[in-house]
Amino acid sequence: MKWRMADVIDEVEPWRRIAGRKAVSLEEYDLLRPLGRPGVCPESLLIESAVAFGRWLVVKSSEFTESALLDEVTGWKVHQPTGRGCWVQVVVTVESTTQQELAVLAELTDAAGNPVATGRLRLRKVPLAELVDPESLRLLWTELKRG
Repeated sequence: MKWRMADVIDEVEPWRRIAGRKAVSLEEYDLLRPLGRPGVCPESLLIESAVAFGRWLVVKSSEFTESALLDEVTGWKVHQPTGRGCWVQVVVTVESTTQQELAVLAELTDAAGNPVATGRLRLRKVPLAELVDPESLRLLWTELKRG
């Protein structure tokens, strides 16, 4: 099974900001059931979703020549659990950037605008072609980008 950490991208400001949505699937909702925590999306998947949006920001901003890998997570806080079928709004804003990396603030909210999770990520830029075929990502981009 392959989960999508970004389901819809609503807006992109190159090298500054990306916003979109991630739906919590039934499978993600049940991942913690064996650990006695049914009915919530794992916190680690919320982090991975924020990383995915940050990665898309780098990919689109670089015109599909660069991607990003997670180097560090700091100050991550989950404010409330997220259940099956919920949409999580994800906004990733660049706080600083160098030739090699981006420092970003990730803010995840529920449909009512209540905080779900927040934290800072440090993403290391890497050549996109080392990770995946850029043309396959261009196709996926057309599915994700709205408007």
